[in-house]
Amino acid sequence: MIKIAVCDDERIFRDEISRILKTYSQEMNAKLEVECFVSGEALLQSTVEYDLYFLDYYMTGINGMDTAWLLRNRGIKAQIVFLTYHKEAMQEAFKVKAFRYLIKDSNKEELYHCIDDFINDCCSYEKIKVNGIEGYMIINSKNIQYITASHNGSEVWTEDGSYHSCYSLNEWELRLDRRSFFRSHKNSIVNLGFINKVDSIIELTSGERVELSRRSKLKLQSAMINYISKYA
Repeated sequence: MIKIAVCDDERIFRDEISRILKTYSQEMNAKLEVECFVSGEALLQSTVEYDLYFLDYYMTGINGMDTAWLLRNRGIKAQIVFLTYHKEAMQEAFKVKAFRYLIKDSNKEELYHCIDDFINDCCSYEKIKVNGIEGYMIINSKNIQYITASHNGSEVWTEDGSYHSCYSLNEWELRLDRRSFFRSHKNSIVNLGFINKVDSIIELTSGERVELSRRSKLKLQSAMINYISKYA
């Protein structure tokens, strides 16, 4: 079951998004559970953690961007889609790692494509078994920030801690989605979604720093452009 929150202070759009999502659920035989909210304040009062949030960018009271920031500050990593009349909102959307932004006059097909991509890209990440301090752990590949080589395998770094893996970096390269992961150095692989800044070294949103070889820098820039284009 995919839990979806639709938050928009304009009833006509809130109802239309909800209607299309329910139609998608029936036509595609997808298990979607949709709940609507009239404001950012109402959404933030909910104790439910949704898998996907549709947020009106310009709402009265707490607007969509501030609502997204507050969700992220709670540690919620779910995907966010902004609904807006203005394309200028796209740049701001990346600051909270938004999955998409949709212009409010988007048609049914565009919303269907958005849900298709969400299911394909975010609900089908590989779950991988790695060694933890207390035994084996199952982690979702989307939560991996970066991976570094070790003498007998590799170390997998996530927001929740690090884990040892028997896989080499070459094996990880074959296993991970190259649209989202990049071999930045002979000793490291990085998740493009966690990159904050690139200079002579890669700085992640967590403040961690990952090695970057000189010959990989231009390739990384190209990979980032493709990544941003895909998730814009």
